[in-house]
Amino acid sequence: MKIDKKKVLKEIGFFAGILLLAGVISGFIDLTPHKTVARTMFNKPAEVVEITGQEFIHRIYDYTTGNEWNYKGNKPAVIDFYAVWCGPCKRLRPRLEQLAAEYGDEIVVYTIEVEKYPELMRVMGIQVFPTLLFVPVKGTPTIGQGLMSLKTLRDEVEKIKK
Repeated sequence: MKIDKKKVLKEIGFFAGILLLAGVISGFIDLTPHKTVARTMFNKPAEVVEITGQEFIHRIYDYTTGNEWNYKGNKPAVIDFYAVWCGPCKRLRPRLEQLAAEYGDEIVVYTIEVEKYPELMRVMGIQVFPTLLFVPVKGTPTIGQGLMSLKTLRDEVEKIKK
């Protein structure tokens, strides 16, 4: 039996196109134009900062006082409350890294393995993983849940930068 190489290549190209389209639609592949990678003052790409419950209290908000929300930071922040066993959390991490690199010193991207801190989880009302908190310097933060596309993350960052 003779194999028609052109036909096989055409079919492979067709299926590759279908997979690419499915990836774009599902948000796994982002074809939007990107900013150049921002650099910190030490000429390193900005990074996602892993914090502990105590660092959350010192850097972001002291929930132990019972006072209303008062963000301690001086830059807008994205805070990722995640669980290590969570598949969507793992898929979100590269998007957060890209977001941190794109925005550089304009924002801070924090992640916290919230299951280690049950009191923080309870106070913040975390019931879904991942949960993201978008924090402006002044004002009320907004919340996002689940695996968000890079475009949605950028849109939310633009809102808190204003």
